[in-house]
Amino acid sequence: MGRLAILEEAHRQTLDALELAATMGIPQGVKPLGTVVQILEETAGRLRKLLKFKALAFFLVREPGGELYLARCHPPGKARDMQEEMRILTESGSAAWALERKRPVFTSSGVSDGQLLLHSLTTASRIRGMFLGRLGQDIKTISDASLSLLTIVLRGGASLLEGLELYGLLRQANSELKAKVRDLEDSQRSLKREIEHRRKVEEQLKHMALHDPLTGLPNRTLMRDRIQQAIRRSQRHNSAAYAVAYMDLDKFKLVNDTMGHAVGDKLLIQVGERIVASVRQLDTVARFGGDEFVIFLEELTFPGEAVRVMKRVRQALAEPFEIDGNTIRITGSFGLVFGPVRLLNPDSLIKNADTAMHMAKEAGRNRIKVFTMKMRGLAKMTAGLATELRRAVNAGRTDVLFSPTLSTTDLRLCGFEAVPCWQTKDKRVLRGEELMDVAEKAGVAWELWRRTIEKALVLLHGWRTENEAFTRLLVTLRLGRTQLPETGLADAVCAALKTAELPGSALHLEIPEDTLAVGGESLIEQIADLKDCGVRLCVGDFGERFFSFQGGRGSILDSLSMQSPKSTRRGGDALQPALDSLKFLAKALDLPAVEGGERSDNAELLSTLTCLGLQRDSLSRPVSAEEVVQLVMQTQQCSTGSPDETKPSGPAQTTD
Repeated sequence: MGRLAILEEAHRQTLDALELAATMGIPQGVKPLGTVVQILEETAGRLRKLLKFKALAFFLVREPGGELYLARCHPPGKARDMQEEMRILTESGSAAWALERKRPVFTSSGVSDGQLLLHSLTTASRIRGMFLGRLGQDIKTISDASLSLLTIVLRGGASLLEGLELYGLLRQANSELKAKVRDLEDSQRSLKREIEHRRKVEEQLKHMALHDPLTGLPNRTLMRDRIQQAIRRSQRHNSAAYAVAYMDLDKFKLVNDTMGHAVGDKLLIQVGERIVASVRQLDTVARFGGDEFVIFLEELTFPGEAVRVMKRVRQALAEPFEIDGNTIRITGSFGLVFGPVRLLNPDSLIKNADTAMHMAKEAGRNRIKVFTMKMRGLAKMTAGLATELRRAVNAGRTDVLFSPTLSTTDLRLCGFEAVPCWQTKDKRVLRGEELMDVAEKAGVAWELWRRTIEKALVLLHGWRTENEAFTRLLVTLRLGRTQLPETGLADAVCAALKTAELPGSALHLEIPEDTLAVGGESLIEQIADLKDCGVRLCVGDFGERFFSFQGGRGSILDSLSMQSPKSTRRGGDALQPALDSLKFLAKALDLPAVEGGERSDNAELLSTLTCLGLQRDSLSRPVSAEEVVQLVMQTQQCSTGSPDETKPSGPAQTTD
């Protein structure tokens, strides 16, 4: 064959191949991948246009095991036969041999008549599966162009399957990525919420660390920081003047004890509000705990400005407080210290202000005292006295003096009030309320009172044993609020009487009304036990507090005592309304009344009443045990009548 003939044959075959390819159809535009079934259906349709098949099947690789499974068969009724054909071809090795070739492989399995066509479904990266077709025409009639096109179609189908798989993986990855993005966004929102919550918690913790939980005012820590900053500013600028005020409410414990801690807490809140409203905006008000407040005054132009602010605070506290239906009046004692002062820190300034505040309390409360160096010396002296007294009480080195008590009916001596006394190392003698104040600071007020009553009763027993004139005399002792023990009052008093071998009637116990209010029902029960022991009981300072005689409480008492006004020097008429009220109360309760005064001529006025008596009148100084014996002997000599040996003639007047 000549060269021209060969070219003509090649041209003809090319035209036939192009015509054959045209019969399979050319897709228009971009077509979506669809599904595996759609890809296989489209591939099968194109193959049937190339060759005649009685049946054809696509076997795909199952991941991850790698075995072949029947994915599509035409016609469907031949699926079982085609699976059997593939099994035999796989076992015989024909399938494996066909995978290694790039062109179709013709074979037979012996299951059915006719030739089989095997072709791999491969891409550049992997094997996708196998194509198996049962031919419906003679192999000799199949042109090379048809086989080449068949290879192209099957490889295209494999590529489409791989693209579909990759697209699925991409979609899955994209979906997972979106899920992770959503998780990240949720985590970010949760993190923002957590950060905001943590920030708020930190702010709350910071606020709690620097503020009082009850009143919301700054606490000791924040106040110290403010004062420290002012000290540093004053070191840079000498003109930066400031002041620290320490305020303590007067007798606040009585509110807690009589009205309850809930009312006391509400009172503290309102007190804080009034203080804040009374000071300047640049000032700081802090609560140091309990009923103590500290006020820091900055940028003062002159010292009097701080005093003026404290007076405004005191005036604000003077207005009554209305809390839960209760009207409460309360005052405050103020200590004031000025800065700048060299070599001082916040604690020193606060301590100095506290010292001045205690001086204000000792001066009568509801006062403003400015700190001086003399106060520091007094405070140290008081602290030294408290330590020395504590040791003296524990060692039993305290003593007792006696203040005579007189009957108001005939001014006859009817007993003595026991007054605790103590001599310091520098020979200074403290007695009475002055000594009890030091004992309170030392924390031994109850122990001092107990030792006083024990010594007084032992002395009375000795006097009664030696002289019959003492038989009718009583020992009187006042039990103040600061001396009140938590438990054991009745046991201690009864034990002292038993030790002294005296009957309960030898003791006259005066309990101020505020002590009764503080002690509550527990104290009333102990008083009832004392009454069973025969102890005579009197309510002191009646009418000044909140004690109630409901529930038969009056039956355990023997008399009432009311402190007279300080204006007695203006004459007896000024006392008449108070005395009339005392007379009415005494008659209503069937109790003798005892009135404390400042002048002995009050006895002339009280002697006209049917419920007569004076107590704690300053007719003479307290005397020692030896002087008591002399006084009784003198009284016995001056006596013009024969007194009742078993019963005192009436309520007593105490001389101080």
